[in-house]
Order: sequence, then structure tokens, then C-alpha cells
Amino acid sequence: MMRTLLTLINREFWEQRGTFFNVPLILAGIFVLVAIAFFILSFGQMVDIGSLQSELANQRVADLIPGAFTAIASPFVLVLWLIVFYYFLGALYDDRKDGSVLFWQSMPTSQTQTIVSKLIAGLILAPFCTWVVVMVTQLIILGIASLFLIIHPILPWTALWSAPVILSAWLHIFAVILFQALWLLPLFAWCLLCSAFAKKAPALRAVVPIIVLIILEILFFSQHYFTDFVISRFQYAAEAWRTLSLYGGQLISHQGRLSLVNQIKMPFPLDNIKLITMWIGILLSLICYILAGWFRSRCYDFER
Repeated sequence: MMRTLLTLINREFWEQRGTFFNVPLILAGIFVLVAIAFFILSFGQMVDIGSLQSELANQRVADLIPGAFTAIASPFVLVLWLIVFYYFLGALYDDRKDGSVLFWQSMPTSQTQTIVSKLIAGLILAPFCTWVVVMVTQLIILGIASLFLIIHPILPWTALWSAPVILSAWLHIFAVILFQALWLLPLFAWCLLCSAFAKKAPALRAVVPIIVLIILEILFFSQHYFTDFVISRFQYAAEAWRTLSLYGGQLISHQGRLSLVNQIKMPFPLDNIKLITMWIGILLSLICYILAGWFRSRCYDFER
């Protein structure tokens, strides 16, 4: 069973590797080009070394790295969730449209394995691909910054290369991405369900009902439970990332060593309301995944 699941996950990777990697790589290219342009333009600028040295005198340069890494990663993460959104919308729709669902139905794989493989691909594999691209981009920009410091000796360029700081920042970024995935799970599960039964335009099936329900609830009900639930998905995901930005300068322990137990902390405290909301989202996601498997075994038709 595990071998079959790994085969399905590998299939998802090879089918989606262009989407999972190409878009982040384009964004990475933009970042690197901007950094190179800044580096080239610095040759024609007079840099006030004394002023910059005095500004940096009261803080460790390494403490600036986590915040800078978080800023670089932010647009990548935003694009990542857009990629995942469209991935789940087409995850079960595309193979019905091209007829390949009949082939996979003839293979010794269960609907549960197929659904789980797509879940892992969208919520773990896609974030991992983006995370790898982010790390490479950050290292390239760090290298360009080092060249800048070699030419303009504001401070030793080696001050930027603190392995504990860099590794800790990377681990925190990936942990928060997975935490965001947990909050956004119900929305992605709904997209997968729409992908399983939609005859055409799964995006409309996913977005329009939510918008209509929100409008009706606001117009006719005093309590906005559904609206608050949907908004909370984005609110708590954004709050986790914002907390990471504020927490950036505190990633390193006072001994200057990396401790995974001490360093990797919850992106933000979970009070009872947030915890209940999270579990409700997980339960609704489970229901959507079960229904998606049921529809997948029955809905083979679609409108061209």
C-alpha cells in the first residue's frame, strides 16, 4: 500500500513539476535581477561608510538575516498558495477531462490513495519545492550582498554567513508554511471536491457558492458564522506569517547555537477559539475528501 502511494506521489510530482518549480523560478529570477541591478548601480554611488557603520554598531548583523529572509520569502509564499489553489481545482477534473481517470481506475489503486497522494502533493510537495527555490534565491542574494560589502567595507562580509542563523530562519519559514497549509486546508479540500464533481469550470463551482453564501448571510442574518469561518482561514494564515516577521530577530539562542527544540516554536499561540476553529476546519476537510473520493468513482462525464 505504501509503495503504491509513493508511486502515485511520484506521478503527481512528475506531472506537476513544471507548475511547482517554474513559477517560483521566474519569481526568483526577478529577485536576483533586482539584486544584481542594485549591485551594479552601487558602483556609481557614494556610500557613507561611517554613517552606516554607526547605524549597525548597536546590533548584530546576523540578527538582520531572518527578517530579510522572511521578506524575500513572502511573495514566494503568496504565489505558492495561488499555485496550490489552481492545482486542487484541476487535480480530479483534468484526468476526467482527458479520460485518464479510466486508466487509473483500472490500476490496483484505491480512491483513498489517489486523494491522499494529491493532498500530499499540494500541501507538502508544492511547499517543499517553493521552499527549495526560496533557499537558493536567498543564498544568491546573500552572495551578492557579500560582494557589496567587499567593495564597500561597511563591515566584514563574513558577518552575513552565520550557519545557525540561516538554518534557523529556513526551518522557521518552512514550519510556518506548513502551519498556513493547516489553516487553508478546508478551502483546498473544497476545491478538490469541486474538482471531483464539476462538469466544467471547477473554479466557478468553488468560488461562486462561497461568495453567494457570504452575501446572503450578511444580508439576512445577524450572526456571520460562515463568513467569519472563511475569513479566519486567511486571517490566521496571515497572522502566522506576520508573527514570523516580528519574531525574526529572536531566532538565535543566547549561546549562538542552533537548538531545534528551542528554536522551532509555534508561529503564534493557539487559544481555545483558534484551536476549536482549526479542528472544525480539519473535520470539514475530511468530509470534503471523503465526498471527493465518492464523486471520483462516479463522475466521469464533463462538458467540453
